[in-house]
Amino acid sequence: NGIGGNVGINVVSADTVVIERCRIVQMGGHGIYAVSGPRLELIDVASQRNGGNGFLIAGIGGGAHIAGSRFEVNSLSGIAVTQGANVSISTSSASANGEHGVLVSATSGFYTEVTAERFTSVNNVQSGAMASASGSGKAAIDIARSTLSRNAVGVVATTTGVGATAYITAAQNLITANSTNGIAAAGVSAIVVATGNNVSRST
Repeated sequence: NGIGGNVGINVVSADTVVIERCRIVQMGGHGIYAVSGPRLELIDVASQRNGGNGFLIAGIGGGAHIAGSRFEVNSLSGIAVTQGANVSISTSSASANGEHGVLVSATSGFYTEVTAERFTSVNNVQSGAMASASGSGKAAIDIARSTLSRNAVGVVATTTGVGATAYITAAQNLITANSTNGIAAAGVSAIVVATGNNVSRST
């Protein structure tokens, strides 16, 4: 609760970590930070009003399953997955964060991937879900049966550089009332495949 450190839960060296029924609030940096390949289970976790990301995981071999959790009003993104990590999200939400609901990013040599189902991403300043790649990196999001609403953009794939790939598959989602675009792609090899979504009321 903002007392005793910059990061709420800092996973530096571990094989498997289970975080269950925890609330991380008002830390100066990230709510939860994991690096160098741990496997995490986040169950019924709330990470709110932190100065960085609600949850940040980075590194090849690192992964997490997130269920029944909330990431709200963080200064950066609710969930940030980068540099080769792999995360699955179900029955969780990211709302009112300063950047993205979920950000999936990769630079050269990394493949970063997120799957999300029954995920709610609303009222985030930039996007509900973004896949972003640069150099030769690859970033992918597979999102289904989710709600992405009242963000600047619902879902967006973006690349920098000729060798980068950002790929989003979006199926059976409600994508509504986002202020610029419901679905967007920008850059060479920035791809969104959308099937059976309800997209409405973007300006």
